[in-house]
Amino acid sequence: MGIIDIFELVNKYSGAIAAFAAIGALIYARKAIKRTTEDNRKQILVGKFEEIYELVVLLSVEYGHLYDAYILFEKSLSTEIPEETRKAINENFRRAILKTNGKVEIEDLFTLTIRLNVLANAYLTGEIKFQIIGYSQLFEAIINVLKSRDLKVKEDEFPEILPTTEKVFELVNRMTARLVEVINLGSENKGYVEYRETVFKKQLGLRE
Repeated sequence: MGIIDIFELVNKYSGAIAAFAAIGALIYARKAIKRTTEDNRKQILVGKFEEIYELVVLLSVEYGHLYDAYILFEKSLSTEIPEETRKAINENFRRAILKTNGKVEIEDLFTLTIRLNVLANAYLTGEIKFQIIGYSQLFEAIINVLKSRDLKVKEDEFPEILPTTEKVFELVNRMTARLVEVINLGSENKGYVEYRETVFKKQLGLRE
């Protein structure tokens, strides 16, 4: 085969070679895009888990103040105490609310509980998801009582007495330890109500 024949052969198949090269480049590009997308998705997911972790801890710090204010409000409703004592309790309740507001506004805390609930629904699965939803709803119930000054607003979800600060901190320690391990996508809420009424409330000492 002469030089001319070789050039003719190259020209004849150059289109096919270019096509194969283009297909190869396309496949490589798709794989690269997929890897990049997966990496970006993982980074977003990690960011959401970090936000959930921060919200859980931030709310736990405020629980003691909310708990104290709630107990004072509950005592103020008792019909068995003298009027002077009731006035003193109401004043202590007012101070407890101011103490809470001095660090984080009640409305801001309520917004954080809603945000935590949304994130748990969207990005968590299994027991840790239900734990954090229950945790956020507990705060939501307490804050609603303090805002409305009506104990009935928490009756549907948490008719029991409030868990102590120690119980809540124990739960927070378990949740934060699990959050460090978990990196998964959210799933359905099927079974949450049953979980809240059994396992979650038992962990807080609300039920036997």
